[in-house]
Amino acid sequence: MLSQLYFWVGLGGTVFLGASLIGGGGDSHLETSGSHEVSVSGGGDSHLEASGPHEVSGGFIPSNLLSLRTAMFFCTFFGWSGFISLKLLGASILGSLAISLPTGLICAFIGAKTIEFLRRGEVSSSYSASDLVGKEADVTLPITNELPGRVRCYVKGSTVEYKAVPLFPNETFERLEKVLIAEAEDGVVKVTRV
Repeated sequence: MLSQLYFWVGLGGTVFLGASLIGGGGDSHLETSGSHEVSVSGGGDSHLEASGPHEVSGGFIPSNLLSLRTAMFFCTFFGWSGFISLKLLGASILGSLAISLPTGLICAFIGAKTIEFLRRGEVSSSYSASDLVGKEADVTLPITNELPGRVRCYVKGSTVEYKAVPLFPNETFERLEKVLIAEAEDGVVKVTRV
């Protein structure tokens, strides 16, 4: 019974992860609506500290750790390592869990870090900070000091999404709220009220 669960979790993770990697597309959060990840000034989705004590992203913990693609990394490696340890290595149920859980978590972490690293290379020379500053944008994911959100704006004939943090401490923005892009650096925009 458990071996079948491992098998189907591994197979499902493999299919969805493969489709995600082959098909491309961003998934920083589960809501991309067909927009493309765009970075500014050669940056990716990391390395910006918001005003105040909270680091928004970068550092040791990847900013995309809770993405759908990372969950697929976990399912793939959790499922297959559990199946192999149970069926081929003859491990007990607890033994297979002791192998599959850390394997899934480690592979999910490595996958998230790898994707974060690769996204740093997504440079678009057609969008600079000056193209973004002063633009109005729509909030697509809520923005707080604790968690960055996402904004969507229209730049040079294209609709693009960016990771967004508040310009001032204690500012929060709800989904669908209009904001003004005040700063742009390393693929992250700082926003304030319109």
